[in-house]
Amino acid sequence: MSATQPPWRREQQSDPEPRRATRHEAQLDARLLFQVSIVNEQTDAAPPRTLKLVGHTRNISETGLAFIVPSLRIGEQFIHILGSHLLITLYLPSGHVEIHATPVRYEQLPRQDRERGYLIGVRITEMADEEWVRMVEYVRLIH
Repeated sequence: MSATQPPWRREQQSDPEPRRATRHEAQLDARLLFQVSIVNEQTDAAPPRTLKLVGHTRNISETGLAFIVPSLRIGEQFIHILGSHLLITLYLPSGHVEIHATPVRYEQLPRQDRERGYLIGVRITEMADEEWVRMVEYVRLIH
C-alpha cells in the first residue's frame, strides 16, 4: 500500500480478504493513547457536549486499529455496535490525528489477561490525507 493514497480513496477491489494492510503490534513502549466519541449519524458531527472514553492501542495498521477500553459505554451509548460511527483522536508522537471509524469486532478480555476491559477493532472510514500519511509513517517506523 502506498502512503500517498488512503485506502478509502482507492477504487473498491473484489478482494475476498478484507484485511489488506499489515498489522503492527503497538508494544508497551509504543502504546498510543486515544479518545473516542460517538458521531451523530444525522449530522456527521460529534454533539457539542461530547462524552469521551480514553484507552490505548493494542495494534495498528494503515486501515484500522484495535484498542483497549475499560467500558463499552459512553454515557448511555455503546461504542461496539457494528455500523456505529466513531470519532477517534489518536495521539501520535508527532501530534494527534482524527480518525472516523466503524467497529468491526469486539471482545471482553479474559480475566487472566494482564489488562482489563474490552478489545475493540475498528476499520478506518475517513481521515484527512495529511493525517493519514503521518499515521502510516508512524506505523512503518514502529515495525
